[in-house]
Amino acid sequence: MATNFPASLDAFTNPVSSDTLDNPPHDQQHADVNDAMEALQAKVGVDGSAVVTSLDYKLNAIGTWTSYTPTLTNFTATVDEASYCQINDVVFLRFISSSVPTVTGTMEVSAPVAAAGPSTPGATFGDAFAYDVTLSDTYRGLPYFATPTTIRIWVSPATSAQTWNATTPHTWAAGDDFRFHMVYRAA
Repeated sequence: MATNFPASLDAFTNPVSSDTLDNPPHDQQHADVNDAMEALQAKVGVDGSAVVTSLDYKLNAIGTWTSYTPTLTNFTATVDEASYCQINDVVFLRFISSSVPTVTGTMEVSAPVAAAGPSTPGATFGDAFAYDVTLSDTYRGLPYFATPTTIRIWVSPATSAQTWNATTPHTWAAGDDFRFHMVYRAA
């Protein structure tokens, strides 16, 4: 019998002390176990495996950060880092910019992986920070999904429904920076 693993588990016949070498056939018993062992080794993989379906490869890929190029809407910035790490359907995201010279409307950043759905401020885990170089002041915000692929920042603490824009949380100028990190569920 050829092995069924990894699609399904094999059912081996274990010989008992009263069985002769031909019941079950001794050579077939070895061939079946050898086939199953080869399939198991292929599934597990060798150390440092490059086979993307092997368990070794998948375990070593957990926690790997990947860079991406976000789309910035209604503002320009020098993006120092935009990266994410996805483990199953959980996405960890970080975005860092060192200069935001121009803001023309509600600031939006594209997500590397679509979210399970839009969210309300506070429904995702994360923080945003803005630094106003003119006043040497720092502002805090809450990242959220306006759409499954569009991230906005909510003013925090909020006295009204406001997102970061050209004049909120401050009037942006060259040298100001903007950063956020968040955790969310992928679609």
